[in-house]
Amino acid sequence: MAAGKDLPQSRLREQIETFGEQVLERCLSQSHEGGYDEALAEKIAHLIAEIARLPRERILALRFLLPETEPSRGSAAMPAASAPAPSEEVILFRRVAEAAGYGFGVADLKGRVAYLNPALCRMVGESDPQSAIGRSFYEFYPVEMRNTLVREILPAVMQNGQWTGELPLCGDKGMITPTIQNVFLVPGGRGTAPYLGNLVIDITARKQAEEALRASEERFRTAFENSTVGIYRTTPDGCILMANPALISMLGYSSLEQLAARNLESEGYEPQYPRAGFKKRMDESGGITGYETAWLRRDGTILYVRESARAFRNKEGQILYYEGIAEDITERKRAEEALRASEENFRAIAENASDGIIIATGDGTPAFANRRAAEITGYPQHELLNMNFREAVAPRDHERLADRYRRRLAGQDVPAKYEVGIVRKDRSEITVEVSGARTVWHGRLADIVIIRDVTARKRAEAALRESEERFRGLVENVAEVLYEVDRQGRVRYISPTITPVSGYAADEVLGRLFADFLHPEDVDRASENMALLMAGGQQSSNEYRLQYKSKESRWVRVSSRPVIENERVAGVRGIITDIHDLKMTQLALAEAEAIRTALVEQASDGIAIIQDERICFANRTLARLLGYGIAELYGKPLAEFLPPKDREAVLARWREDLAAERTMRIGPIAVSTKEGKALRLEFIGSVIRYYGRPAVIGIARRCSESPEAKRRERSPAGRQRAADAGDG
Repeated sequence: MAAGKDLPQSRLREQIETFGEQVLERCLSQSHEGGYDEALAEKIAHLIAEIARLPRERILALRFLLPETEPSRGSAAMPAASAPAPSEEVILFRRVAEAAGYGFGVADLKGRVAYLNPALCRMVGESDPQSAIGRSFYEFYPVEMRNTLVREILPAVMQNGQWTGELPLCGDKGMITPTIQNVFLVPGGRGTAPYLGNLVIDITARKQAEEALRASEERFRTAFENSTVGIYRTTPDGCILMANPALISMLGYSSLEQLAARNLESEGYEPQYPRAGFKKRMDESGGITGYETAWLRRDGTILYVRESARAFRNKEGQILYYEGIAEDITERKRAEEALRASEENFRAIAENASDGIIIATGDGTPAFANRRAAEITGYPQHELLNMNFREAVAPRDHERLADRYRRRLAGQDVPAKYEVGIVRKDRSEITVEVSGARTVWHGRLADIVIIRDVTARKRAEAALRESEERFRGLVENVAEVLYEVDRQGRVRYISPTITPVSGYAADEVLGRLFADFLHPEDVDRASENMALLMAGGQQSSNEYRLQYKSKESRWVRVSSRPVIENERVAGVRGIITDIHDLKMTQLALAEAEAIRTALVEQASDGIAIIQDERICFANRTLARLLGYGIAELYGKPLAEFLPPKDREAVLARWREDLAAERTMRIGPIAVSTKEGKALRLEFIGSVIRYYGRPAVIGIARRCSESPEAKRRERSPAGRQRAADAGDG
């Protein structure tokens, strides 16, 4: 092999394989002397095959492992007579053992080391193989393993000829190396005891990979078990293979076993999103992302989720299972529904308000304008929504309005109310009082602007100023109140306009605690807000009840900001705005709503709201007329109450009037009660928007059964009976 560096890779391998065959033939030729060991021959053959697969450079490097006594081609040098040259088989075996990546060692039956190859030396921390010769191989195992070697492993080797398993090796610095070891008997020469051979494979990397895998699996399981979103795995035929605790809880089950008993093909939990549709989308696109749908919980209640899933396929492209996550968005959906209802209520109030209401986005374009705003400006509502509100402002007020807007955005104190001139569509000019605030409209920052036509008031004020100067003080008293307090909350300044708001003169307030003039229930909240401002907080606006001198209370809005002197907060100053009338208006609206509800429920006529030709609201009178409970009427189709012969004609006219938003008049017509009786009713209704969609609200009034019955009702006896029935 010394000349092997000039041979190609294929030729080197042929020589190694040929040499291996010669070694095996020699082993076979010794079988009649009892020296053949089949296991050893197989191991040698394996090692030779390993060498044959090495790169050419590694094969060539093996020649440097030969002893110095090996004769070189073309050299006449011979080994000394006292050290006979090793056979070619021994030379090859030594080269294989020392070049192998596996550890290999030999020891006698007493445990004394006879040979360690370099790989095994590295595992046990020996830099020189010669330093291990003659030492006990027990030194290279942890103390706790030595008893196992003596009592279990070595007896198994002596009985079976070999033992294979995992054993740790211990280095000179106590470093433990996990290994797989194959311990086997190596027959000695004639009349000599056998040796123990050991093939050792370092499995540190495998152990580390296994540990990393276990850690990864543990992290996944922890995330799976503790995730706040539902995680699932299902098969195309509807079996639930996996679900985490979050999903099980979301669906109202107590265990995976309970949930897995549900087959999604026959009883899926997507009433608005059938299983077939889910499978079709997964098959076509391979997954869904952020799909919002409604599921049914175990108790039948609705669970809104946002779902993302993907399909996993085999090599043939068949879907094996689906994996996905489901986030519970029920609260968000309910909030959206509440927001829609709130917006409907807002629109109902705004359309009937006595002031103009405009909601404008950042560029000044109105996103909403009520009917009163159109009346004040003279522009139709649809035109207001397509123009910038500043276009209606008188030119002389443009700069003042822009400056006020800039100051408010910068956080500076500006009056909550101000007056501007408005040029109406017919070019006439009026004066309006404007108050506004920042709000959020459909996710965007906007300004809500309330305009009140004060033209007549301004004219009266001008006439009043001209006729009697003494009324000037009265006009000044309707302005806001300016105030300032020190760090202890004592009033350092208060404007004279405090008198109409509180009944106190300005000099009665100075030097006293601001909290002395608040309603007792508002003192703690005001103190907390004051403390935040004293700590360097930003401008704030809060509503309190100001204690009137007569002990009555009046609602005010206090806009405050800290006073900075010498780089420290020295007190708080701000504006007190009388909002009592606005508060009372809000309370009046709430009371009016309660009165409206009471009137509807106590009305002598039946009242109903019908949407999509189904009853979605009914008062007690209508339920009593039809013989149903109120809850029973919800969801009932209109067609169910109509006579079969008139049903199609009535429904056709109903749809026509609904589309044209005309007043509906139906009847008199015989409708069916719960008991199947015919009841003659007359229905008069109007088209409204109910939860954002067209609906009809109307009154159902009972009619006389026949002309004869009408005559009887008009007779004195009939009127007396009706009066008696009313008294009853």
